[in-house]
Amino acid sequence: MKIDPAAIQQGVTTPVSPSYQELLAADSGAPEPCYTARGTDFVNASPIARSRYFSREFAALEMEHVWKKCWQVAAREEEIPEVGDRVEYSVGTMSFIIVRSGPESIKALWNSCLHRGTKLCKDFGAGDRITCPFHAWSWNVDGTPRNLPGLWDFPELDAGKLSLPEVRCATWGGNVFINPDPDCGPLEEALGVLVDHFKDYDFANRWTAVHVRKKVRGNWKATMEAFLEGWHLSTAHPQAQAWNGDSSSQYDVWENEASQVSRSITP
Repeated sequence: MKIDPAAIQQGVTTPVSPSYQELLAADSGAPEPCYTARGTDFVNASPIARSRYFSREFAALEMEHVWKKCWQVAAREEEIPEVGDRVEYSVGTMSFIIVRSGPESIKALWNSCLHRGTKLCKDFGAGDRITCPFHAWSWNVDGTPRNLPGLWDFPELDAGKLSLPEVRCATWGGNVFINPDPDCGPLEEALGVLVDHFKDYDFANRWTAVHVRKKVRGNWKATMEAFLEGWHLSTAHPQAQAWNGDSSSQYDVWENEASQVSRSITP
């Protein structure tokens, strides 16, 4: 539902917790435009079915219409600095190889041997060939066939047609994005306002210091939602109350045909 951004009520203003925009207006310095920007869309806050958090049928719909259709961060460029360096990215039942295929090129390949579907890369890998651990079929790091032992037993196969299938891959700010949808639009359009809002952040020259993995036994939306609101600060993170204006948080949504961007911003 499209409405005037100025008409969106961002919480309730009190002397204790002024709105985010009021805080910006009272600041001694002029804020960057990205901070004063307001979302163009309003999310209808009507109830949703609880089944969206545990229904197998709904999860299957999300796999088809979200994870198989959207641009998603799969790796960081500094994780694969040398040609042949690669990292596994998995989402749902899908698995991909994010590989440095050339000094200035990165590809995303389906992580599956074309013979029996054996996974070709687990976690991280390196080297000038991608080799199946089952029958030793191997591919160059650009996905083209390299050595397919025993191919004489399969005269109906054309080695020239046995390259590892690719998915769309692009980079922004040192982040490697993939999209399994061959008909998707360019990454730049999907990023929407993010490009402008983060133009002064030198993400490309950051690096990954440590990988931390935790298995959460819950729906992905429940986990994600915990990081998209400041409401829980006073009870879950009271140590942050001295410097974090959780009650003055502002939430914005920008949406068009190519991008859907949401923002939680807290002073």
